[in-house]
Amino acid sequence: MSVQGAERYYGVVVTEGTVDEVGTARRRDDIRRARLGEAPSEPHFEDVGGFPPLGALRLGEDGSFSCRCGRDLCGPGESWKRGALTRVVAPDEHGPTVRLREELEVREHVCPACGSLLESEVARVGDPSLPTMILRIDAR
Repeated sequence: MSVQGAERYYGVVVTEGTVDEVGTARRRDDIRRARLGEAPSEPHFEDVGGFPPLGALRLGEDGSFSCRCGRDLCGPGESWKRGALTRVVAPDEHGPTVRLREELEVREHVCPACGSLLESEVARVGDPSLPTMILRIDAR
């Protein structure tokens, strides 16, 4: 990957061959602001812990989901995508070689509070998003 690609796709700023941590933090804040159309209302946390493979999501004991910033996304037995901000983006926003047939689109599901990218998916234009995971906890 090129230095320009690292910045465009991952928000990593490289200055004189070294990762610029301050520049990277600033660039990633700009990316989150662009996703939301405004400044995030909640702080963003850089840790990638969480419920594998959904690093930005937190699973509650009752089967509910929230973002790592603390924003609740859904209750038990619901799709967390209902609580996310969903936007259609150009395929090349995910890499220069990403190309889709005309009837498909790339959707990003973003935390509406902190702007974290929770998931990207390819879906047929006009079709609903598919749930990634819905849990029902048996109280036995």
